Amino acid sequence: MAKSHATTAFILILATLATILVVMVIAPFAGPLFAAALLAGVLYPAQRWTSTKLGDRPGLAAGLITTLAVVTVLGPLALLGIRGTQQLAEGTRIVRSKIDEGGLESLITGLPEALQPSALELIRHVPESILPRGAAPAESSGADAQSERSRDRPADPQQRSADGSDDAEGKDREEPQVAEKDAPAPDLGELASWVGTAVQRAFEFLIDVGVLVMALFFLLAQGRHLVHWAVATMPLTEEQSNELVSRLRDVNRAVFAATLGAALAQTAIAAVGYLIVGLPLLPAALLVTLIAALVPVVGGATIVVTIGIIVWMSGDMGYGLFLIVWGLLPVALSDNLIKPLMTESSLRLPGSVIFFAMLGGITIFGPMGVVTGPLVLAFFVTMLNLMRKEGWTRA
Repeated sequence: MAKSHATTAFILILATLATILVVMVIAPFAGPLFAAALLAGVLYPAQRWTSTKLGDRPGLAAGLITTLAVVTVLGPLALLGIRGTQQLAEGTRIVRSKIDEGGLESLITGLPEALQPSALELIRHVPESILPRGAAPAESSGADAQSERSRDRPADPQQRSADGSDDAEGKDREEPQVAEKDAPAPDLGELASWVGTAVQRAFEFLIDVGVLVMALFFLLAQGRHLVHWAVATMPLTEEQSNELVSRLRDVNRAVFAATLGAALAQTAIAAVGYLIVGLPLLPAALLVTLIAALVPVVGGATIVVTIGIIVWMSGDMGYGLFLIVWGLLPVALSDNLIKPLMTESSLRLPGSVIFFAMLGGITIFGPMGVVTGPLVLAFFVTMLNLMRKEGWTRA
């Protein structure tokens, strides 16, 4: 009996050690792998249908669906990035030309009068090291400069005329030195650090995207075998394992459909506000709103409010204030209402419970928490049902 207990304890220790090692191996790419598993669960019906049409060739079907998914998601993002880069370059050119012509103060002339004092105070705190030469706002007034020159000028007119040539020559000799001394040296170390950090972040992002794409392909191509392996490996009966897998798959698809539906609804409501305002570049604004609406921690309301602020600062306060209110009320509230309502029937739980599960998931897991929270809740409820069926009930 003692030997049996010792064997059980040793097996539990080995199982715990194996679990820790597996977590350490998966942890660096946990986010991309989890996202790939969620996408694979949603796209699996399409993969199975495509594989049947291609003569039962799951690998080819997985490749086609993965390529289509990458093009569908990354294609608009790439076009948006190219367009945004062009707009940023054009905006930078315009800003630099304005600064060269009239200094930093020229940037605030188009703002509403109520915002100009605050904007002027803000630009006076801009570090001179990042500004073009001569763009720094003046710190002293004209009277101060005139009094400074009058102190340096000799009091006797004859002395001024006699020493005029010497003063001019001395000024010519001194001015280049003063200008060279006052010119701010560029902070190359800070710039190099910023560029290095940006390159590192971009490289990490590309690695995560590559892991996600490869994991999505293998999960689609071998999804059936992986599910059968998981069912056979779990220390549960086949019926219990199938119930758990089926439950999680249904919740995953329901939450994904709710997220997509809520994003489309937010974009449609935002489009109404854009049309009322007469916003230019409407397709680009709608694309940005849709992409932001798919990210739970951002949401389409953020884009609508941001555009409203830009419109307000451009001088149209009425339309700007309208877009801000439109983003905070109809657009934001639609997201909080549609997602719980669309997932309520699949989870068979009250909508308020699902809503707080999404909020808790976003707080802990970030953007993926909008799916992870309901999945954790569904896993918890399913395990309680399995325990009840096995007789683990209160006497």
